[in-house]
Amino acid sequence: MKKIFNYILGISLFCFVLSAAVSCSKNSSELESVNPTPVKVENSRLVKFLSITLGVDSSEVILNKNQDSFSVRDRNYSVDEITKLYLSSNEYRAKYEN
Repeated sequence: MKKIFNYILGISLFCFVLSAAVSCSKNSSELESVNPTPVKVENSRLVKFLSITLGVDSSEVILNKNQDSFSVRDRNYSVDEITKLYLSSNEYRAKYEN
């Protein structure tokens, strides 16, 4: 009787491990790459953001002629870099834009 019980217990344990291994495997056909959609932020918002975060007057934040970078006191910041910082600054937006 004990042999039969151990045999059934062993088979059920094997089935449990097998089903757990099959159910936890990743299906690569279901995975999709996530590409975030680019977000366009107005330059006036970025100027205000730089002005407040750097502690300078907004007249010191200058958008360059080709509109790909900002100049603040002889330092250049790319528009893409500032846009990423702006979009990730939830506390700033909650405090200054609402």
